[in-house]
Amino acid sequence: MGLIYNENKELIKDYPEETRLPWKKALIIPGQELVEVNCAAISAEEVEKLLLKLDMLAYEANNDAIAKIMVSEADSVLVMVRAVKKEVGGAARFAGIQGAGSNLDIMWLRTEQIGGLLLNKAATAACGIYAQANGTIPWYYATFTAGTAINLMPSQQMDDYVGLIHIGAIDPVVNPIMDACTFTLSGRTSPAQYLPWNVRKAFNEQAMPVVKFELPVLVLPKVTQTLAVHPTVTNGDCKMQLLSILCAKAESLTL
Repeated sequence: MGLIYNENKELIKDYPEETRLPWKKALIIPGQELVEVNCAAISAEEVEKLLLKLDMLAYEANNDAIAKIMVSEADSVLVMVRAVKKEVGGAARFAGIQGAGSNLDIMWLRTEQIGGLLLNKAATAACGIYAQANGTIPWYYATFTAGTAINLMPSQQMDDYVGLIHIGAIDPVVNPIMDACTFTLSGRTSPAQYLPWNVRKAFNEQAMPVVKFELPVLVLPKVTQTLAVHPTVTNGDCKMQLLSILCAKAESLTL
């Protein structure tokens, strides 16, 4: 068992169905501190599998900063999984990598999923990263104008059976150029969050800049989201990648 599992053992228990679970440890609706989430029942066995999967995704031997960030947000990830499970209904359960069909799993958000059908159920064109073609990976280079916000994630509506939680971001360049970001959820825009990339131990190719969002941003099924970022220079080098956990049916997570 890794850091996330060991620090969150108290979460391992049976949870009943809660149609109006009050939750304020995540940004769900901007301007609303406490939001009621419709959550399915979940067993202690499922919760244990979830924590083990989070340990695998954010293994502290790979990057202890990311693992420590995930420790504090495991409970919000659990709420997301329960919300997706409620939407899927039936006999669906969290099964992780052993899942199939309507059983649930989680994974790191992949770049090509931005604009794809899981996050963009209407298949609206040009909803890929930086408004490029859907399902492509432009490897994070785009045309930036200093002081002008650009949509890293253009407006798109989540699938009915998919949840997403944004926890932070990395930018594996020596001097990241994005200094702030703003989330818009269901038409409401949050205050801008500063991205303190330079608060780190060293400045070189081995010291990957990591930031944690002030609160995790919990995007529930069917919600429309947009993420705008603010560059400080024109046409600089940016490889910003979200640290976001996606939850969906196993059958939807195939290649």
